[in-house]
Amino acid sequence: MKANPFQTIFARVFPPPGNATNDPRRSQTCECNSAELEIRAIVDEAILPQIGGRVRYRNSWWPAICPQNITLLPGEIVYVVGRYNLTLFVQPAKTFFNSVENPITTIP
Repeated sequence: MKANPFQTIFARVFPPPGNATNDPRRSQTCECNSAELEIRAIVDEAILPQIGGRVRYRNSWWPAICPQNITLLPGEIVYVVGRYNLTLFVQPAKTFFNSVENPITTIP
């Protein structure tokens, strides 16, 4: 039986998972873990205190606000820490990593 040309082209462009290919796009590695990638976003429009702005998150643009009283400039990497409806709550990377390393603990 002759292979369908569409299936042949489709198989070349989208090989099945786990298929070893020499495609350089598949050999790229990331220096961060997948959990970190899930919450990372990039500021697209400046996020101003009390006003908000816009971030690029998971290949889409989202309105965002920072609960801290700081301005985040376009191009800064931020981390999503919450969401209310369509608005994401974000923290700058330096603040996010400080809070992860030094979590708030309660004294009994």
